[in-house]
Amino acid sequence: MKFYRDVYTQVPEFADELKKFNQKLVYISPSLPTAFISNKPFDSLEQLKGGKWRASSRWHLLFLKNAGATAVSIPWGEMYMSLQTGAVDGCMSNYDGLHMTKQDEVAPNILVARELWFATPFMVTINLDVWNSLSKADQEGIEKAAAIALEKYEQAYADGVTGIFDAEKKAGLNPRYLDIEAVSRWAETCASAKADQQWLEDLKSARIVNAESIVARLSALHAKAIEEDRKITMSKN
Repeated sequence: MKFYRDVYTQVPEFADELKKFNQKLVYISPSLPTAFISNKPFDSLEQLKGGKWRASSRWHLLFLKNAGATAVSIPWGEMYMSLQTGAVDGCMSNYDGLHMTKQDEVAPNILVARELWFATPFMVTINLDVWNSLSKADQEGIEKAAAIALEKYEQAYADGVTGIFDAEKKAGLNPRYLDIEAVSRWAETCASAKADQQWLEDLKSARIVNAESIVARLSALHAKAIEEDRKITMSKN
């Protein structure tokens, strides 16, 4: 969550994009981390190879393709039946979304990647004209409420993961946590570098000025956030 806030305060191009739509960012947070669910038994992400897997965005579809899977795009509302009928073998998405839509009922084999954040932010914005019409006291009240919500969400995030995991266990499903080595292998072989390069090419194609600089600053903030998270994790162990 701190990473999101740093992006919008330290990479002005992101905030400027919101201003083009006359919006001010009030609150931003992630969903729960990434999970992989399948209607077939599997014990590692290497077993995605050769299967037909669904993801939500071009980037996650790219990750699945890099893992050797046949990556498919299917409307979210059709996923329960697609998993139930075997039209697809599995789905990669945010853990809470998979559970809330009950996809884990028909795809009970679950690998949860606690360290693999699902990088789709949920944003609350306010029209700038409306914001500017508010009194300073009201503005400060909204900002204080957002800060409190973010602080409390950190614990809610951890509780949300364990809550779903325990509920799935109780229901007789087969959830397991991926260890950090497995998550690191996925990140190194399937994610970051290739996606970063594709995003840079997209920015250049869209004639975005400072494309290399934007990606470089974002990558630096991301690396800093990972290192800070690593230190916090080590201090707790």
